[in-house]
Amino acid sequence: MQKLILFIAILIFSSEFIYSQRTSTISGEATANLIYPISLKAGMGDLDFGEIILTGVPIVKSIKPKAGKEFIIQGQKGRSVTVYYNKVLLDNYEWASKFNSKFSRLEFYPDVILENNRRLKSGDNINLKTVGSLGEARIYVGGEIKINATQPIGNYRGLFIVSVAY
Repeated sequence: MQKLILFIAILIFSSEFIYSQRTSTISGEATANLIYPISLKAGMGDLDFGEIILTGVPIVKSIKPKAGKEFIIQGQKGRSVTVYYNKVLLDNYEWASKFNSKFSRLEFYPDVILENNRRLKSGDNINLKTVGSLGEARIYVGGEIKINATQPIGNYRGLFIVSVAY
């Protein structure tokens, strides 16, 4: 009888131990950060230096950023974005080909500022300020071209690229 009681006690103890080990609980966390997509729109202005009369003397022509091209960045308010842009080589290839003229290039040196007149280098970060339910920043692009004394004539063109990323 004692053996039976001992056996039943062991059985009850072990079943309780086994049962208590069958269940284990831990909690975890799931998260999601929903943000507005970033966009870049061309605003007012342009980067047209107009007609320049060649006189055989080196010339530097410039456009002040706020008189140049405006770009509007929109995205998540309060977020930081990185602004990238490139130097541009303007060339007269189309003109030279059409009129059997001398091919040449001009370098456009961009001058980029934020709406508060802070100068931006390519790769600089800026914060988007709240405008309604979005974040927004405006940047302005101007710059200069240096025309040497023997620069060939022609219509010079090049592509200026601005990009932004969170």
